[in-house]
Amino acid sequence: MKKQQEDQQHDEPLTDSEQGGDTEIKDPILELEDQVAEWREKYLRSLADFQNYQRRALINEKQAKDEGASSVLEKLLTILDNLDRVLSPDVSAMSLDQVVEGVRVTRDEMLRVLGGLGMNKLEVAPGDEFQPGRHEAMLQQPSDEIEPGHIVAQFAPGYALGDRVLRPVKVSVAPSE
Repeated sequence: MKKQQEDQQHDEPLTDSEQGGDTEIKDPILELEDQVAEWREKYLRSLADFQNYQRRALINEKQAKDEGASSVLEKLLTILDNLDRVLSPDVSAMSLDQVVEGVRVTRDEMLRVLGGLGMNKLEVAPGDEFQPGRHEAMLQQPSDEIEPGHIVAQFAPGYALGDRVLRPVKVSVAPSE
């Protein structure tokens, strides 16, 4: 009988204390569930950080746009003041020369302000090579003195902001043979 009890004791699983160690065997499913919970928390935190970043970027973009517009508008106010000065006195008492001079001063001020913002005027001379990105061909104009594919005349200047063409120079071009 003693032999039977000893056999039964060996068939039952040993507890941690009977095994003689403090090592705890974790269930692999519980370990994976813990890892999933940890990664889920990291994902949600990252998602929230990214959403905050997007919101801040939109706010910063709007502020930069508003500040840029404000800067330009403040500079253009002097031009508006000049126009008001030209129009404010009794126009009938002004000579045509005075009105023209007021418009000229206002135009010069506008060019100065736009130049200060980085805009420059693009102009061409007859005989310059036609460049599709910088020039807009309004028509073909035959010419004995100008090579084919080159500019014959300029109709309107173009404008650029740094290297970016805002409006191409409007030109006539000698037709290709």
